[in-house]
Amino acid sequence: MAKLLENEEVLVGKARVEMQEAMGTGEPLSFVAFVVTLPGSDEFLHKHQKAKGVTLYEWAKSRPELAHPFARLKKAEAIAAEKESAEVGILFEMQRQYLLFTDLPK
Repeated sequence: MAKLLENEEVLVGKARVEMQEAMGTGEPLSFVAFVVTLPGSDEFLHKHQKAKGVTLYEWAKSRPELAHPFARLKKAEAIAAEKESAEVGILFEMQRQYLLFTDLPK
């Protein structure tokens, strides 16, 4: 995964602190990637392809580990803007589970 840009690093750091406080744990959270999600149906963008004017979206239901990892926040935001009700989240990993932070500034 590419090194985070300064603004991304600040955003990920704040999200990490909020998630640790909400979980009430000191267990470290490892940043995985930026992801695109449909929070209403608990789906994660697995594949996104464009060809000849057609866009294909494949979603993984309740499987954050299958989410397509975006190294850059701007790329994830651009893809999310194409799909109604899609949001960008920050995916973290703990020892036994994934955590998704979606309270990103608009």
